Order: sequence, then C-alpha cells, then structure tokens
Amino acid sequence: MSGPQYPGTGPEGQQPQYGQSDPNQQPPQYGAPDQGSYPPPGQYPPPAGQYPPPGQYGQPGAYPPPPPVGQSAYDQGIYSTAGQPAGAGIRLGARIIDGLIVGIPVAIVEGIIGVAAGNIAYYVASVILSFAAIAYFTYFESRKGATLGKQLLKLRTVGPDGNLPAQDIAFKRNIWLLLSVLSSLLGFIFFLPFLVGLATLALLIAIGVTINNDPNKQGLHDKFAGGTRVVKV
Repeated sequence: MSGPQYPGTGPEGQQPQYGQSDPNQQPPQYGAPDQGSYPPPGQYPPPAGQYPPPGQYGQPGAYPPPPPVGQSAYDQGIYSTAGQPAGAGIRLGARIIDGLIVGIPVAIVEGIIGVAAGNIAYYVASVILSFAAIAYFTYFESRKGATLGKQLLKLRTVGPDGNLPAQDIAFKRNIWLLLSVLSSLLGFIFFLPFLVGLATLALLIAIGVTINNDPNKQGLHDKFAGGTRVVKV
C-alpha cells in the first residue's frame, strides 16, 4: 500500500530533482498582458475632439513670416515695445557726443577753407557742412536706428509704426538743425547769427521741457515727425 501523495511529487511518488521541472505544472507565461490593467480594445486612438483635427498645424498665417534676407527681426518693429522711453538727460548726452563727432571735423574743414580760400568760400563751405550734419542724423536714424552718440549710450530711435524711421521721417525730426544752415547763410550780417543762435537755444529748451513732461518722452521734434520715440536698449 502506497503512502499519501504530496503536492510536488511525481507520478511514482518521487520528489522531483533540483533543476528539473514538474511535468504536471504549467510553465509561467511571460509577457502576457494582464487583462485587468489595460483599457479595453477600441480606446486608442483617443475619441475625436480631444486633439485638433488633421491639417490644423502649419496653416498659412499661423506663424509670423521670417524676416526678409538681410533684415533681422530687430528691424521689423519687435524692439518697438522693448525698453523704456529715454529721458531728456541721456538724450542730451547723446546729442553732445554727436555734436563732437560732427562738429570737430566741420570746424577743422571750415578753418582750413577760411584760411586758404577766403570768406566767401568759408560761407559756402559752412552751408554745405551744415547740410552734411543734417544728413548724418538722417542717415544713421533711418538706416541704423541710432546715431553714434545714441549707440554709445544704448539708445534707439523708433518710428511711429514701431519700425526704423523712414528717411523722410528721420529728416523731419531733425529739420530744426536747418537753423545752423540759416546761421551760416547770415554769418556775414551783423547780429543775425546771434539771433539765430538764441532761437536755436530756445528750441532746445522747448524740446527738453516737452520730453520731460510727456509720458512717452516725446519732444516737439518727435511729435512733428509723426510720433517718433527714443527708447533704451
């Protein structure tokens, strides 16, 4: 009579040897999904409405176009909202620097012409060089956004539309410099250059006062040009 059969014994009542599998035991299944831990079939992809329908990405107008070749995003008005409006003090400093940059060479050339060619040639040269000073401010503000003085003090001139000022706008905001041309033209008439100088000084004071009193720090010349601004960068 045989003894009781215990779990794990073979058909002959013998214990299985180590390293041998029990022929009555099913081998474990690896990689089989647990039917309770996965969502039921049909849940993927997610229901319609959770994601944008096809074709919504890359539509024309969804993103701003890249800047033209040779023009950076900085020139497209992005900088127009950046930086605080510059006050009268720092802008006066930039004007003084520009005055030295322009005025010293002009004075040297005028002096040479006056000594070498006489008074008439001196007056003609003064008028031409006065126009050259206006051209300096017009060129740098319309092409670079800042004169050399403004660049040194980290300032930038912004047009009414937020872009670089157009050439005519840059000329209009600096047209008051024509007073220096008038002074050169009237240089041979007694007292008139002095009166023009007083008028220039009065205009500079008016510009400084309007810059200080305006919330956007716009001077008379800025408003005359259609609303230009000078900002810190």
